[in-house]
Amino acid sequence: MVSGNNGFTIENLRSLGVINTIIDVGVAWYTKNLYQSFPDKHIVLVEPLAKMYMEPGSGERIGIKAIMDKYEHVYLSECAAWSKEGFRKISMPSNKGNIGQSSFFEKFEDTLEVETKKLDDILIDLNLENFGPFGIKIDAEGSELEVVKGASNTLLNTEFVIAEVKISDERFPNSYTYEEFSNYLNKYGLYELMDIGSGDGYRDIVYKRKN
Repeated sequence: MVSGNNGFTIENLRSLGVINTIIDVGVAWYTKNLYQSFPDKHIVLVEPLAKMYMEPGSGERIGIKAIMDKYEHVYLSECAAWSKEGFRKISMPSNKGNIGQSSFFEKFEDTLEVETKKLDDILIDLNLENFGPFGIKIDAEGSELEVVKGASNTLLNTEFVIAEVKISDERFPNSYTYEEFSNYLNKYGLYELMDIGSGDGYRDIVYKRKN
């Protein structure tokens, strides 16, 4: 999502605003360029399947353990960011090489019950709710709107959101629309700035605070 390959470099990320905490929702093995852009800041990793992503994957997929070893101020929340607290079953491919496709809105061979928490509450649990401004990246396989709905306090002090936003009704049916997601962020003063990538039924979009 965030890499030099699509023209969005470390310098681009740093230009989005002054932040104290970067929040990565849907870490998988890691997000290229995100942590390197803010190495001395607090880094919050939110990943319900963290145990499956601890060790390196193929190519540049360094794994969560390597992220935590490399950077000083890293915090891991092993849950799914959602609009309310509870437990939900996430659907997962049986082929663990495709584990990144796991979703609450798809039907795969395996399921796992995971804890859900509001992003606001995750930061409170980590004693980081007052360590804004925040920058947020979201890649949650159809749960992007649910993530921001649970971040009403956090969004008030957020400089930018980078999200994989669905644009096709065929992708993650019964989840949300592009308009719903964008309109929700607009309420908090965050507006679409640019695309940094796209794929089958989605766009990677940068939303930035409008001063």
